[in-house]
Amino acid sequence: LLGSAVGVVVILTLAIVCVVSTLQDQRLEQTRAHAIDVMRLSSVVENDIASLENSFRGHLLTKNAAYLQTTEQLQKEFLDHCEELNSVLADSSQQRKRVSKVRENVVNWLQNESLSIFRRNPDRAGLTGSALGAPELVDARQILQDIQRDEEILLNQRVQLREARPVGGLV
Repeated sequence: LLGSAVGVVVILTLAIVCVVSTLQDQRLEQTRAHAIDVMRLSSVVENDIASLENSFRGHLLTKNAAYLQTTEQLQKEFLDHCEELNSVLADSSQQRKRVSKVRENVVNWLQNESLSIFRRNPDRAGLTGSALGAPELVDARQILQDIQRDEEILLNQRVQLREARPVGGLV
């Protein structure tokens, strides 16, 4: 009877250790998936910024008004992707503020530099504007890289913490 009781206790202990370890692994996997989503979406937003800038450059070089429609479509996609990134970052107000700053910088660039040139005189817009290499876009790209870096750091810290703990320890 005592031998059976010891066997049951050992089995229960092993089961508890396995459940706790599995829960920790699931939490780490959720953190990893979240970090990957944030990095992917911030890259998409960064690509949107490059597409907007390229569309603007295309107009400046060719004087083709069709680029205006493309730019407006790209702006809508950019704003949609920013919202998607904000929804993924729902648990971090600091990161959401950064995304808002990126959106603000790009929208300001579009309103103050690029689209104002399109609307003033689309046939005579030239390469003399300060819109190319605009500091707002450089700042927006830097903020997006900071978001990615912070997610990588958080993920690395969690992985290191998980590896430092013995099996069955809580994260």
